[in-house]
Amino acid sequence: MIMGVIVAILVLLLVVFVPGINQIMFTASFPGPVWAISLLYLLYICLLTEWIKAQSRINPSGWVSRHLCW
Repeated sequence: MIMGVIVAILVLLLVVFVPGINQIMFTASFPGPVWAISLLYLLYICLLTEWIKAQSRINPSGWVSRHLCW
């Protein structure tokens, strides 16, 4: 699975950033503010999942463990 994710990211970078290929595929890179918003959202998701895992460890039979963890 990790190899598949790595290959998908490499193909994405190839299509978006290589000048000849991105003109054929009609793609372009995002401007800076869009990257900043994406990185903030990534930080939010990481912090939220870590909070859910911590709450699940603290109270294994609690609401968070029953409804938000698999």
